[in-house]
Amino acid sequence: MKNLKISVILLLILILFSTLVVANVKNIENQIDSNSTSSMSQISSETDILLDNVITSDSNYIENNIKASLPVIDIPSDNLSCEKITWGPGSNFNENNQPSACVSLQEKYGNLGAVFLNNDKKIYLTFDLGYESGFTNDILDALKENNVKATFFLTGSYASKQDEIVQRILNEGHTIGNHSFSHLDMTSISDADCKDEIMKVHNIIKDKFGYECHLFRFPTGAFSEKTLAIAADCGYHSIFWSFAYNDWDNANQPDVETALTRLKDRLHSGAIYLLHPMETNSKILSDFIKTAQNDGYEIGVF
Repeated sequence: MKNLKISVILLLILILFSTLVVANVKNIENQIDSNSTSSMSQISSETDILLDNVITSDSNYIENNIKASLPVIDIPSDNLSCEKITWGPGSNFNENNQPSACVSLQEKYGNLGAVFLNNDKKIYLTFDLGYESGFTNDILDALKENNVKATFFLTGSYASKQDEIVQRILNEGHTIGNHSFSHLDMTSISDADCKDEIMKVHNIIKDKFGYECHLFRFPTGAFSEKTLAIAADCGYHSIFWSFAYNDWDNANQPDVETALTRLKDRLHSGAIYLLHPMETNSKILSDFIKTAQNDGYEIGVF
């Protein structure tokens, strides 16, 4: 009988010990799970904060870069001329290889937000996108290969239809500009229609891509003091150019070697190149970028 009691007591002690061990193990597992979840949550939170900072920093950089590289706008309250001016850099150049017309018109219309030439040792690559001819991705590949940025001016039709390419332009850090909704001569329409041509594209790009444009390019380069002021009143600087050539006809593309020579020969400080994403430019762009950089030019972006 005594031995039976001892056996029962030992059995109860063993059961109690086993229960304590299991409970302790479970508690350790819970602590591990809790610590793991907490650590993962902390890592995720820190990653989100880091990404937010990167995005914010990049947005701030782009915004600050735009503000730093463009003139301060000071629109006169009256006496704005409606006289049409059709822009083209002309064939006269100063000692710095800059088109003389760019220098004089920059002084004359800079206060209205017009940019014909920038005041630095950079060159600026800009592309007008009125329709897609199949070479914009090749242009983007060349820019990515050389780690440089450009500005792409979109018409309303392009912004409405070419979602994939427009998103790629934004994803790769380029800036987007406004090239009007219908590509009309802005001096030939009413002030209200002029504003509407600008704001329709502005709202399409903002609504579809969450991006607000600040740069406008007048179709065919036709402008007046009044239309410059309208663009400025819409929150835009008007970006013209100091180099352009006949590159827009996809069925009649210029010779590759001749085109590359023309781009190289016209290099100058503050140059704004107006190009179209066509076959010849897609073939020469990388070589041109390397040449400009070897000559001491930085590729800037508005």
